[in-house]
Amino acid sequence: MNYSLLKAHRGILDVTKTLLGLVLIYLFAVACKKSFELGFEGYMALHAKSKLVEHYQEVYGAILIDPSTSRMIIDPYGARKLVNQYFD
Repeated sequence: MNYSLLKAHRGILDVTKTLLGLVLIYLFAVACKKSFELGFEGYMALHAKSKLVEHYQEVYGAILIDPSTSRMIIDPYGARKLVNQYFD
């Protein structure tokens, strides 16, 4: 594989990773919005891959509630922030 082709593949992977991140944050916002609509105050729970725990804390405001299982929640404050970002 020549260098320019390798560079192009890396570029495609970077774009794909970015797009997946944007889709994920939008899906989190949709889940939080639905949580508000159903009367759950925006709470959302998820299991994160261990290497993503810190990322979810920084980007989505998720709170680690069980380190042994990487179980996390998004609380009403973080949920409102996500919903406002995509729906208001």
